[in-house]
Amino acid sequence: MKKYFFPIIVIVLGIAIFIGVWYLFFGGNKEKKEIVKSLSLGKEILSKDNKVLEANLVKINKTDALGYFKKDDNLYYFDNLGNLFFYDLDSNQLFQEEGVKFQNLVGFKTSFDKKKLILIWQENGRRKFSLFDLDSKKVTLIPEVEAVNFSLFDSNKGIVFKQEKGKSSLIGEIDFSKNLIKPLYKIDAYDLSVYFPKKNLVVFLDRPSGFVKSSVFFLDLNTRRVKNLLEDKIKTNLIEPKGVMIKFFGDKYFLVAIPSLKKLNLFSEDEKLVFDFNFFTFPEKCQKDKNYLICAVPLGLKKGLTLPDDWYQGKLNFPEAIYKINLETGFKEKIYETETSDIVDIEILSENKISFFDRVTASIYTLVY
Repeated sequence: MKKYFFPIIVIVLGIAIFIGVWYLFFGGNKEKKEIVKSLSLGKEILSKDNKVLEANLVKINKTDALGYFKKDDNLYYFDNLGNLFFYDLDSNQLFQEEGVKFQNLVGFKTSFDKKKLILIWQENGRRKFSLFDLDSKKVTLIPEVEAVNFSLFDSNKGIVFKQEKGKSSLIGEIDFSKNLIKPLYKIDAYDLSVYFPKKNLVVFLDRPSGFVKSSVFFLDLNTRRVKNLLEDKIKTNLIEPKGVMIKFFGDKYFLVAIPSLKKLNLFSEDEKLVFDFNFFTFPEKCQKDKNYLICAVPLGLKKGLTLPDDWYQGKLNFPEAIYKINLETGFKEKIYETETSDIVDIEILSENKISFFDRVTASIYTLVY
């Protein structure tokens, strides 16, 4: 029996060493490390609720963008050099529009049907506007005005605000097809934002600033009656509303934000209050689709800020939560959270997919949630 003893000891010892090595590297109760598999090019991994996950967050632009818009199945954007690109959502490919480049471009606005753009550019320190037809690529210089917006009912119609020396300022309707301005209303004002949501309705307000007491005026073009929405519909609790902001959606619903009160309200087309939200954000951070609203909400806005001025000037960035709010039930669902961002221009691509522009990184993302 002795001649078998030594081999048995060697075998047992070998088994023990193997078990010990396996336990050291693979067993035991030590904390497991999360292994995140590689994602395809263009996708990123961000944290959500302190967990690591595969986020279907895709950056679509290769160079810094000024902003973007959705038309059909494409996301279009201008880069800082004025070049125009479009991202095909079906093929996930990026293309550049040949022969399109605009010098000194600082921004743009889109018509409701996304067929035309108002280009905003600088010349000798003055802001100017041009009309750009996305299909024909035709560019037309718009007469000198201080502000211009497309109507929400006809891409050939718009609304302008124009200062006239020695006279009252003018709110007028512009026919883009003829490049002519028709006077609608004279007013003693210096700097207005103007909107044209319906054929018989013009909305105007002071350009949003935390230094200016605000009103939101609705001008009925049939009766010529002017009313102040803040006096008729919104309770301000005797606190001066300042920096009031407004955004109209495609179905004529609109958001009104009052930064001085940290107040955000949604109104229907006939100006009835639909929601008085229990959170505050800027209207540019929200998008509506049918019976729900998606908003990027800053988390922890500091006190002592002048809003929206500090935000417009790019002085702020913050963690944000993206919420999806059911407008029938009031249920608010958090679909994403960032560490630092400044999300605007949300577009709803499908039931569980959105796109947005982050002003901090000058980047456009699509997000599946």
